[in-house]
Amino acid sequence: MKLTISQIGCIVLAALMLAGAVYVMLEKRSYDNQITAMNNAIAEKDQTIEVKSGLYEKATLETKNLRDLLDGKDTQIADLKKELDKKDQELIAATNLVIKWRADYQALVAATQTVIPGTLPTDPSRIKVEFEKDFGPILVRGYTLSEPPEAFVSLHQQRPLKLTLALSQDSNKLWHSYVTSSDDNSEVDITLSGVNPYFNDPSWYERLSGTVTIAAGSAGFLGGIGVGVDISQFTISAMAYDSSSNLVAPLYGLGLQWRPFKK
Repeated sequence: MKLTISQIGCIVLAALMLAGAVYVMLEKRSYDNQITAMNNAIAEKDQTIEVKSGLYEKATLETKNLRDLLDGKDTQIADLKKELDKKDQELIAATNLVIKWRADYQALVAATQTVIPGTLPTDPSRIKVEFEKDFGPILVRGYTLSEPPEAFVSLHQQRPLKLTLALSQDSNKLWHSYVTSSDDNSEVDITLSGVNPYFNDPSWYERLSGTVTIAAGSAGFLGGIGVGVDISQFTISAMAYDSSSNLVAPLYGLGLQWRPFKK
């Protein structure tokens, strides 16, 4: 079959469209990979900073293998991995926090002293010293006894330690982990922070789509069907058209849809 100039032009145009879409896709993928690698290099070197009193921030790693970041030697972490496998769940984000007191809770406190007679007349009396100190989140109570020496102390948590974890992404696609603490004397260190934004990436068959086109005019009806595949910002479709008119033979071609504002 001899091709006309217009047919050759259409084939060349379709090939250029396809080549352009593949080129743009590869360039975008390369750019995204470079941004991710650069951001992860920043996150690996980043240290926890206290932005304000009780507010901490650290750059977060972006990875598909989030489980590999977790310390398998920790019994609780091992149990976590087993639970995820058991329930067939995907790990999306993980943050490891180390919380320390900025300063010890210590102070001189007022105490009361009493003499406790012995149980038997021959038993010596015992001196009991009682004390109590309210440190805010912790209430300390206790006493000491003499003859023989004995001591008792009780620590009561009056206010629970409240931590809030938040995950965000800035305009440069760098992820950040934030932690807030309700206790001014508690210092938070974010030792591990990772996120897996790829957990919901579509499978290959979810990228497929179907197209049906119907047009009508004075010359009759024109119908077309096509199968497309999403590649990055593009949808490339193979199309076939047929007409109700005997004067028009079936037509075949390629379709290209571009979504320039898709992130």
